[in-house]
Amino acid sequence: MHTRKTNDRIRNIAIIAHVDHGKTTLVDSLFRRSGVFRENQEVNERVMDRLDLERERGITIAAKNCAIEWKGVKINIIDTPGHADFGGEVERAISMADGAVLLVDAAEGPLPQTRFVLSKALAAGLAFIVVINKIDRQDARPKEVLNEIYDLLIELGANESQLDFPLLYAVGREGIASKSLEEWGTDLDVLLDAMIEEIPGPRVDPEGPFRMLVSDLSYSDYMGRLAVGKIYGGFVQANDALVCIGESGVPVPLRVTRIQTYRGPYISEAQSAEAGDILILAGIDEVHIGDTIGSRDNPRALKRITVDEPTVSIRFTKNTSPFSGKEGTIVQTTKIFKRLMKEALQNVSIVRLEFSVPSRALIGYRDEFLTDTKGTGIMNSFLEGYEEYRGDFPERFTGSLVSDREGNAVPYAIFYLEPRGKIFVQPGDPVYEGMIVGEHNRENDLNVNITKTKKLSNMRAACKDENIILTPVLPMTLERAI
Repeated sequence: MHTRKTNDRIRNIAIIAHVDHGKTTLVDSLFRRSGVFRENQEVNERVMDRLDLERERGITIAAKNCAIEWKGVKINIIDTPGHADFGGEVERAISMADGAVLLVDAAEGPLPQTRFVLSKALAAGLAFIVVINKIDRQDARPKEVLNEIYDLLIELGANESQLDFPLLYAVGREGIASKSLEEWGTDLDVLLDAMIEEIPGPRVDPEGPFRMLVSDLSYSDYMGRLAVGKIYGGFVQANDALVCIGESGVPVPLRVTRIQTYRGPYISEAQSAEAGDILILAGIDEVHIGDTIGSRDNPRALKRITVDEPTVSIRFTKNTSPFSGKEGTIVQTTKIFKRLMKEALQNVSIVRLEFSVPSRALIGYRDEFLTDTKGTGIMNSFLEGYEEYRGDFPERFTGSLVSDREGNAVPYAIFYLEPRGKIFVQPGDPVYEGMIVGEHNRENDLNVNITKTKKLSNMRAACKDENIILTPVLPMTLERAI
């Protein structure tokens, strides 16, 4: 019988952070300090955010891995999404990690995405390094944030060893970290050293047959489907005979065109990979997340990953206090939705309200929230669980503007309909009878003639023709519709 051993040559570390807390910028600095980039090499900022939408919004959607070398140890950095809406990515990332870096903004403190990913990491028994980032902010409050981190860990059921975490302070943008607030560091060496000293290497079965759990899937235009996962036993070489064990438990032979591992922010081809490393297998068509890929000689299956369905708790953050005078707008609005306020926290610059809310109550509410807070509010949500049905609530507060005939939208008609509500169509757009062409300001639906033109006569008007200026129409993208 083979015994499990720790591979001290590898560290698999997930980085947990809420959106805009500096995770991707910190990874850029780690690349530079570990020698992935030359000192004078020009590289784009936020290398890990490679999707166009990620660069536009400044958030991480798809978890993307990378690797650095430090003092002879390979550190696989496992990226986690910076937004709680992408929970499936979180589950898959945590399954490959043996430890985590919890990155928290020195002013905002732990927020819902931190809570969601942290609960998964605690359940997996991961060791932690806590980094309080952006300590150079004028509104930084690192001591209060540290207390909030302790409170959150206790609330999520952390054990004593998880509460006894190493603590570092950082300015990720400048590439510096230190163990105390009194003496700022000059580089990220203390963080890199802590990754090696505080996070254990992966526990593996190096002498057993090759086994890999598929935790993520990707696609390459050149190599086809890519299966990404952690090696739990044995080692693999190019052209080895492998099998895939899926939900049915029946081994299916695989043909793998090549094997790859992470080097810096890129994927590089390898001739072999050892137990504990994160591997990318190319050219596999029939493979799914949760499948086990193993040696054809002695395949053994691992448990499949399960993903929770969303029922959420929601936390609102607003820059101005809603408690002056009467109850604030948010509190009033949430009573309509049968939400239960659980907590209200206030410091110098932020008021934080926490509610428990059915997930169905959030559909279409984001626009109303932004209007109520005049665009200054921040709303985040995370999975909380399930409960009894809370009852009905108003699903719509506005009606629809409905075209009463077929034709083409006319600027003259749109101009005089704009006071009635928000228009969805542009001048010249074809419309049909019964088509929703706008959102009514009131609760009822309203039939309108959006094809109406100005009546002409042979009499000259006493004044000049009105100059029609229409409000620009925002395109109804899928994101906006949701």
